Amino acid sequence: MLAFFTLAGTLSGQSQPPAAVTVYVFLHPECVISRYVTGSLRELHQQYSAQGVTFLGVLPDQDLSEAELRAFAVRFHLPFDLIPDPGLQLTRKLGAQVTPEVFLTDAAGQVLYSGRVDDRYYKVGGMRPNAVSTDLALALGDFFAGQLTEPRKTQAVGCLIPGARSSGTEISSQGRDNAQKIVQP
Repeated sequence: MLAFFTLAGTLSGQSQPPAAVTVYVFLHPECVISRYVTGSLRELHQQYSAQGVTFLGVLPDQDLSEAELRAFAVRFHLPFDLIPDPGLQLTRKLGAQVTPEVFLTDAAGQVLYSGRVDDRYYKVGGMRPNAVSTDLALALGDFFAGQLTEPRKTQAVGCLIPGARSSGTEISSQGRDNAQKIVQP
């Protein structure tokens, strides 16, 4: 059972999100790239929540307090609930390795898309002013058009989730505010 942290500051236990499609987005308040994607996530939430898509922010950090979660949600105007994942159970179940990283799942929990929100951050230290590929938006659009028949994956670029297995080059957890520090596995 997951405990959902609502913006009102309450915890409500549910066994699974009440939606046909759920976007789990792994975020961290100190990760610069997590901060940058919040605008895109707000837009996608506004566009797709009316179609039954539930967005849930997952914060895989042992040390974040409820006040810090609330402050992050308020500061970046997050219109969706946040799930604290201090034991990394959901992080490991979905295979998240960095923040931000998204997982689009159907009602049965099958992962339809995983990876980045968009390619604005295309490599560590490399940022475009605008995204060329809006990967999560494309996956959501294809799902509703009946064209997302095989799971899709892109490589997320972001801040390493401590305790998650690393498979590439990410920003270290110590370098969340310094997007130039690189960790090589």
